[in-house]
Amino acid sequence: MVSSRNLGGTMTSRLITSITVGALVLGLSACSPGTSYPQDAAEAYFSGIFAVSPEDTLAAKQFAVPGSNAEAYAIEQAALKQAMMDGGNLDQTKVNLVLKSDQVFGCPEGVDLEDPEQTELCPSFSNLEFDGDKLVNFDAGDSSLDGRIAVGDGTEIPIGSIGTAKYIAAYVNMAGDLTIILEVTSNTSELSRNYDSIYLSASGRQVELSSWEGPDSLKEGRTGNVAFLFSGAEIGGSLEASFYDADYNDVIISISIK
Repeated sequence: MVSSRNLGGTMTSRLITSITVGALVLGLSACSPGTSYPQDAAEAYFSGIFAVSPEDTLAAKQFAVPGSNAEAYAIEQAALKQAMMDGGNLDQTKVNLVLKSDQVFGCPEGVDLEDPEQTELCPSFSNLEFDGDKLVNFDAGDSSLDGRIAVGDGTEIPIGSIGTAKYIAAYVNMAGDLTIILEVTSNTSELSRNYDSIYLSASGRQVELSSWEGPDSLKEGRTGNVAFLFSGAEIGGSLEASFYDADYNDVIISISIK
């Protein structure tokens, strides 16, 4: 199994920009007493989001309204970390959770939020919308999650006769790049991916794969998450994911991303 692949830029560096690097919340720093949102609920949710393990990140959804963007974000972040773990590339970087009066920040260890030259290294979350003590929606970076996040319905999609795929989630990150995560299961002696996967926008414009995370190949009966990154793409198109069977015959599946 090989870890991540770089097709014109590492996904890991992009993940740092979009708060998807593995993180451990050590506690609050620079916490303001007069927040404009339920502080305990925000702390509980984002502590999960910044957790290292996919399981702890997924647990953040218990602090989100079912079916909301906040729940979808927890699902996507957990699935992405699982893809990184499955590919042997999960970052253990520690991130401190910083609650301000109207924003939440995630600062990598050693980064000073108050230093203007380092502020951009602390991605922000603002305009937190709550229903009681459950998070509904928020801005990730400079814009709302509306139209930037989506989850699949759990349907198994045949990869010919060599395996199945489930579309888990998609997210346009803070860098403006679209990440799509699939859970792939092999039914053959070796299922592997080639580099020809593409994304087709709603207008039919083609976007080449920039980078990916996940296992390079899967033996029969094994499962792994695979994350595809397409620079500048938006939700609303379709993923054409390409796989090889054991004899390197190409099998392509098309999945609507919405």
